[in-house]
Amino acid sequence: MPGVESNTPHRCLHCGTVIDIGRIPGGYPCPNCGQVNWTQIRVVTVCDFCSSTANARWTYPARDFPMSVDTTALDTTAYMSRGDWLACDDCHALIQAGDLACLATRCVDYELPRTRSRQRGELFREIRDLHDRFMANRTGDPYVKEDDNGT
Repeated sequence: MPGVESNTPHRCLHCGTVIDIGRIPGGYPCPNCGQVNWTQIRVVTVCDFCSSTANARWTYPARDFPMSVDTTALDTTAYMSRGDWLACDDCHALIQAGDLACLATRCVDYELPRTRSRQRGELFREIRDLHDRFMANRTGDPYVKEDDNGT
């Protein structure tokens, strides 16, 4: 979900899991499905809220912040949200409406199938906590970045 250093994360061609190609260069297995991606990894834009790849075009400026509450026993650099977040059109509409409960429900619906051992209520609370920290660290209004053609 959120916190990917770049706004264009890479996904496994086999299972769609977002992967860090700095740690898993082409030719190595995906940490989720084990399939080898070689160098033909698609670059896609992913919503930092629900992980949808559809219309993730809204940029929300934000400061860096810790993604987990207790980072004392962890390498905090690995659990930090870095900079701006992207939102798809649907998540953007929920954020603008201030409906963070529906936003969290949408995110749980997208994430729960990929988190086999998690309980829905636990995941909902964690996502709401993360969204609250994101909202506290927003630094400006959302905008759509123009492409190279000025559109």
